[in-house]
Amino acid sequence: MFEMPSDRDALRQAIDEIRACFADLRAVSDTLTRHRRVTTAMRAVLEYLCRAGPATVPQIAREKRHKRQSIQEIVNALQAQGLIALRHNPAHSRSRLVAASAHGREVFAAILEKEDALLELLAADCGDIAAPLAAMLRSFRATLRKHAGAELTEEKMNG
Repeated sequence: MFEMPSDRDALRQAIDEIRACFADLRAVSDTLTRHRRVTTAMRAVLEYLCRAGPATVPQIAREKRHKRQSIQEIVNALQAQGLIALRHNPAHSRSRLVAASAHGREVFAAILEKEDALLELLAADCGDIAAPLAAMLRSFRATLRKHAGAELTEEKMNG
């Protein structure tokens, strides 16, 4: 007889699938960006700058939930390739603004074209689940942040 997993076990299975999808997406992204000498991490920062506009390294780190030092290394790599430019920050003299350069925006647009070709293939097979899946993941992410954010205490976990 088939026994339904507990809610906790089902959630663990879902998280395992999310992690596996993340690993697959990272591998696909590495393949799609390799010809541009851009890593997945570099692509993520470049995307942020192209969509959100100039930001400081600490701002990018907070948004991406990474250590400032890690983001600084990525910014250095992007700068070495001319994909970003550092600008004066009127709000803070020591924390410069990082902005996508014209070349960086061109490279990101080319990466998006390659990704769009793959998305067309994926949409043909699973387009009907894309919107509900996105909604479920947004809801899960909000719940995760609610319970596992800074307010998480041992009392809640051991409660």
